[in-house]
Amino acid sequence: MIKTLVTVFTHKTHEGTTERLLQLSFGYFGLYVITGFLAKYFDKVIGIGGTTYTVFNTMGSMLIPTGIVLLLGWYKFKSTNYIKVLGISMPKEFLYIVPSGLCTAVVIPTTTLMYTLPISVMVAMIIMRASIIVISRIIDEVQIRQGILTKKVYWEENIAVIIAITAVALQMLNFKGAAAAAQASGAGAALSALFVIDKANFDFIGNAAAMTILTFYLVSYTIRIYIMNYYKNTRPKGAIYDTKGFFAIEQVTSFTALVLSGFIFFHVVNKPAELPFLPVAAPAAAATATAEKQALSASMQKAQDLLVSDTSKFTPAERAETEEALAAASALLAAKKAKAEDLTAAAAALNKPVKEVTRSFKFQFSNAFKGAPDRWKLAMFSGLPFGIAAFFSVFLFMFKGRTATFAGLVNRLTSLIAGTVATLFVFWFIPGQKIPKTEDWVGLVLMFIAIYFIGRSEKKRACELARAHEVEPEKDTEVCAVEGGPEVAKAAAKEQK
Repeated sequence: MIKTLVTVFTHKTHEGTTERLLQLSFGYFGLYVITGFLAKYFDKVIGIGGTTYTVFNTMGSMLIPTGIVLLLGWYKFKSTNYIKVLGISMPKEFLYIVPSGLCTAVVIPTTTLMYTLPISVMVAMIIMRASIIVISRIIDEVQIRQGILTKKVYWEENIAVIIAITAVALQMLNFKGAAAAAQASGAGAALSALFVIDKANFDFIGNAAAMTILTFYLVSYTIRIYIMNYYKNTRPKGAIYDTKGFFAIEQVTSFTALVLSGFIFFHVVNKPAELPFLPVAAPAAAATATAEKQALSASMQKAQDLLVSDTSKFTPAERAETEEALAAASALLAAKKAKAEDLTAAAAALNKPVKEVTRSFKFQFSNAFKGAPDRWKLAMFSGLPFGIAAFFSVFLFMFKGRTATFAGLVNRLTSLIAGTVATLFVFWFIPGQKIPKTEDWVGLVLMFIAIYFIGRSEKKRACELARAHEVEPEKDTEVCAVEGGPEVAKAAAKEQK
């Protein structure tokens, strides 16, 4: 083990070896920890959070890898199979790599949109984390049946899938309620309380917008992972396996699509309203007015200002509701006598549509640019670790000789463990933040158990690939004691060339 780690941290490794896999995993882990910490640091310390941070952070994280692949020339995709499209010669692989890039361009904004919809953040995270593991296993099964994947999914990988999904699903359990029940009624009551699920977490199922965005997210990720594995599993023996080129074309495609769609979306949501809102002079609350009257007056002013500046952000129903609430509020303020509870209710009626509009993605996206914070450049620069992590993420998904199940597990487990570590750093270095919850610690233990099983799987796979001369093992590797090791390595190296 020590020799393996020395190789991992001090040597350039060969493609497809366990040592290369560990290098990518450690790199992805470190960058993901930094990414998770920066999100909280910018929100709690610098004061740039929510969609504003996400927009500028995403811009930075997209610019960086796109710039790198263009600078290093990775976009010059290596292929032995060319076709002509509209008279232009291009690698045949572009026919599915470009769609993969378009799917990436869908995944990125839908990930953000998941957090702006009436859906529990916890449920959104569970769906996004567990779905990749499940999708990867399904893709292996599909490609085995299609004859594309000839490798077997080891039983250890299947066990790891079950454990990993269990670790993620722990977030659904009521650990807090179980602890309270144990204190009040004893340990026996804790078990039943643990499985009391909040039904409100699943209200999004009846929300058309939430289900549409979730569907786009899942379908796009499914297509993308399928394409990655299609490319990986259809390489003939001795054919070029250009993961750098794949990443470059996918990255340039997704970047171009996101910039164009973002530009169009910004102008669409900011187009002048067909029927502009004309504000009326609201009766001002006197300085000696009651707190309820002053609050209602402030709510009226806020609603009118928003209707004037962002009329097009209101749906017809939201605008009608707001204008009706404004008329009712104006009448109450003009009245000589008004009950405090009526004033409070009128303010609440005004605040409701205003809150819905300001929470919408179209408003938050637009406002990120129109009301850009002074330190927006710093927010863009914060995308550096996430942008570099994109390289590691894709190379893990496409790791040579491994199943989609294995690659998906390594990718997700690495990011999940990194998320827990990032939470610890947030707790240690940012005042007032919370330590990871009980379910996080239990999930962490389960994730390490899952890693044990994929470690067993990796040892078997590494030996299988070495014997088949598909990869060149590292010199004196501890991972797999293949009979005739030096000869196998030489033969593999020769075939790789």
